[in-house]
Amino acid sequence: MQLVEKTDAARLNPREEEILRSIVNLYAERGEAIGSQLLSDRVGDLSSATVRNIFARIEERGLIRKAHCSAGRIPTDAGLRYFVDHILKVRRITESDRRLIDERTEPVRGDVPSLLAAIPDALSEVSRYTGFVLSKRTRPAAIRHIDLVPVAPRRVLVILVDAIGGITNRVIELPEEVPATELERLRNFINAHLADRTLLEIRGHFLGELRSLQERYEQLLDRIIAASPESVRTHTSGETNAFDYIGSADMRQLKRILDDFKHTRFYLDLFNRIASSRDVHIFIGAESDLFCIPECTAILSSYDLQGGDVVGVVGVIGPRRMNYGKMISIVDYTRHLLTARGADEEER
Repeated sequence: MQLVEKTDAARLNPREEEILRSIVNLYAERGEAIGSQLLSDRVGDLSSATVRNIFARIEERGLIRKAHCSAGRIPTDAGLRYFVDHILKVRRITESDRRLIDERTEPVRGDVPSLLAAIPDALSEVSRYTGFVLSKRTRPAAIRHIDLVPVAPRRVLVILVDAIGGITNRVIELPEEVPATELERLRNFINAHLADRTLLEIRGHFLGELRSLQERYEQLLDRIIAASPESVRTHTSGETNAFDYIGSADMRQLKRILDDFKHTRFYLDLFNRIASSRDVHIFIGAESDLFCIPECTAILSSYDLQGGDVVGVVGVIGPRRMNYGKMISIVDYTRHLLTARGADEEER
């Protein structure tokens, strides 16, 4: 696992880095400004006066700041970035976190759509933040199931389920009436021969088998292809956890970010920023233009599966004061679940 967005900021000395580490970790635990006495007790061999002097030097670098009228300090976005880039040592996922994610995902690892839906729930449960997965097809959609339901003499409801769980319901107009028996014949043939093929592949196979009905079915299949699912799917879980981890934001800002969570374009923006890399990426607070709320942080990574037919991004959105080491290891583990699934499919 590798982190990106590393800064070239001049390094603090070891003692200053130790103090910054303690501020970030205590801030994540407590959610409040950290005073010199608490740091003195935590470090053990420094007086409060010495800690205050180190505070002043780190503050001059813009890495910490006073919290309102409090004498304590909290890390700035630059301080959190410095901590992530230069101080944090990312460890393997804890056994308890791994076990929780495995319990939620192991029963569905043989099924890509179910796995994509289960991972955000697992991320949200283990983090108490907002978990998400975006999946984006790079080639025509493979279809898992199709249903054709006559709704009028020349109108048919087409229900398509694709290989990553996308469900599309479209009513299509036909140039002439097709008997229900023929619609049933077409549906049964397609479902019997799908094997996760694309509709274009099915079209070529089907018309080769039934040349006598080529013209009628060709028109019908062309209309079904036009109704095929969109290429992007998103699964999000824990959206309302934002009320817990962004408690200081006003309701308008909360409404805006909850609205972002509902729209595919938000996750596509995340994906487009990191698509060229399989590393873990971190977007912290106001240093990023992703969020309307400066208290937010996103930790995410891209993945691909099904031989590159499906690409996407998996991650967690939460507060600036999250436990970065824990969240990075969790996101990286879920990314591995998806890429391992993709490798298994390529071997088959």
